[in-house]
Amino acid sequence: IVDDIGNCEGPSCVCFDRFKFQQINVKPFTRNSLIRGLRFLNSQIEFSQIKQLAALTELRSISAASCKASSKDLAWMLEAFPDLETLDFDIGAVDELALTSRPGLASFSARPLKQVKRVCLQDVPELEMDIHVACPIDELHVSDAPQLTGLGLASLWPPQAKVSGLRELRWFAAGGASVDDSVLESVLYCQSLDRLMLAYPSVSKESLRNIGGFLELTSLVLPGADIDDSVTSCFKKLAMLREANFDDCNIGPPTIQWLLGIESMRRLSINYVVLPSEAWRILTRIKQLNELEIAGANIPEEVFVTLLQELRLEHLNIAEHKLSNTEFECLKQNRSLRLLNVSGCGLSRDQIQQLLDANKSLLVYFDEMEKTPISDSSVDLPAPAPTGDRLLCKDRYRKIRLLLANYGVPHDSMLRNSYFANDSDENLDQALFGWFDSGKFRSLAHHVKTN
Repeated sequence: IVDDIGNCEGPSCVCFDRFKFQQINVKPFTRNSLIRGLRFLNSQIEFSQIKQLAALTELRSISAASCKASSKDLAWMLEAFPDLETLDFDIGAVDELALTSRPGLASFSARPLKQVKRVCLQDVPELEMDIHVACPIDELHVSDAPQLTGLGLASLWPPQAKVSGLRELRWFAAGGASVDDSVLESVLYCQSLDRLMLAYPSVSKESLRNIGGFLELTSLVLPGADIDDSVTSCFKKLAMLREANFDDCNIGPPTIQWLLGIESMRRLSINYVVLPSEAWRILTRIKQLNELEIAGANIPEEVFVTLLQELRLEHLNIAEHKLSNTEFECLKQNRSLRLLNVSGCGLSRDQIQQLLDANKSLLVYFDEMEKTPISDSSVDLPAPAPTGDRLLCKDRYRKIRLLLANYGVPHDSMLRNSYFANDSDENLDQALFGWFDSGKFRSLAHHVKTN
């Protein structure tokens, strides 16, 4: 087949799907000077074979998503094929991503970057691309990349990072003390922003108020930000929100009242927020919620009971809340819950077993595990167990959370309750990475102690 195509004049684009290219010489393709695009889908091709295509200097598109390419391989392709418009390779292991002065490059499908130390995008005016950095990074420089669609770092924002010229971002994720007013300012021109995370930033209240101009936001995640009711009063026009996260923020009744009026609101996280009784009463009226995070929030007993009776919650995080007998009985009677976090709630193993017996669809998470799990499974925890297990330990919880949450909407669903320990802890990396892994979106529910 390769020889036959090489002996033809055209077609301009050739696509192979599930074709086994191992040890096949693909150089005959170069005899067909009219080929402008090659796609190798699930075709097990190696980069050494890609190099056999060097004579196709007018190639505009090449795709081999399962083919691993190093930083040197990527540089070789950009030099060998100067007219490239579309590029798709597995570059997850590259240590450097440098795309500079490529005005014709329009599409680059990159997997999450798990080993990269340097990212530099300059003068790529047509490039549509998501940048997922899933590891600590030393250098980040993005300029004149107006078509970039997503940018997120799974570790602390580098102090010397430079980002400018963004216009079409759909999502942005950054965390740490280096996220300041200048970082948010670089995103403000992206009026189609759909998802925004600023985790424990150093952004001023004045700059945070500008977030109210992102009228298309569906998810707003601002844990640890300098947020109070005066800031959220500028968010009144954010009528499309489905998720809000104000963990560790200083909000009160006006903010909760605003959230009450958003019909699309489904997920609210206010972990470690001290609310007055008036705000708690308003919260019980947000009946459109199906997920609620109130860890360490000292919820009053009467509010707790009303929440479970009035709201059809599917996911509830009440970590660090000491349950009264009345609250425990209310949990036992609830049938809508599917995922419950009772870490640090003082429940005995017998009580947790009662919850599981009362609600056969419930998954329970708590962090004090013994060798024998409370479930019908004979698999010891915290070692990974089948997804059918209904009791989740702390280590397993992060790893399988995507299996527990099934929303079906790519930019509406994300790992939830991710845990931030401190800036030097790998949990920070995992949590931020989880926020945009697999093109999905979810909130955070624990502390980051910034430098």
